[in-house]
Amino acid sequence: MKYINEKNNSGYYGFWTCWTDLWKCERTNCRKHDKAKKVWQLQIRQLQIKEYSDVEPAVVMKAVISALQDEGYIIGTANENLGLISAAKEVFEEDASTKGYVEFMYGAGMGTYQTTKRFETTATVRKHQKVIRVRINIIAKAITNAGGIVWSQSVHDGEFYQILFSKIDKAIFIEKQNI
Repeated sequence: MKYINEKNNSGYYGFWTCWTDLWKCERTNCRKHDKAKKVWQLQIRQLQIKEYSDVEPAVVMKAVISALQDEGYIIGTANENLGLISAAKEVFEEDASTKGYVEFMYGAGMGTYQTTKRFETTATVRKHQKVIRVRINIIAKAITNAGGIVWSQSVHDGEFYQILFSKIDKAIFIEKQNI
């Protein structure tokens, strides 16, 4: 074993060496990890935020709601005072391989497997100095046939956000033109 002293073959020494190595690793790598995590979080924020000028917050709120609805989201809440919008969209996405395995092992209609992917979105619309800042946050969840959650994670795909922001841009244009 890596952490056992060859002279006395002591398990105590092995434990102690392992513990101190982990402690050193934690102390040095955590700081590096925290710094990398902060940079990564800033990059994600850049994907999630867009600023608009020469437009009222109410117009932007309406545009965000329209864009989300155009993408198939159902609006859960919209609070103009807080500048908060929450919405969700479900897409049928069955995990056929897991379903086949579960049905083979346990019989048809037994066991759980992913059947739906759910996208939960929050958007905030805030006045920041002379611009209106929109931040969209999207969480993707895999839902089982029994309603449980298989996994849940933030969406970091820039294309996802670009599509929404381009629809918001178009909706703002339409709102400004009173079309």
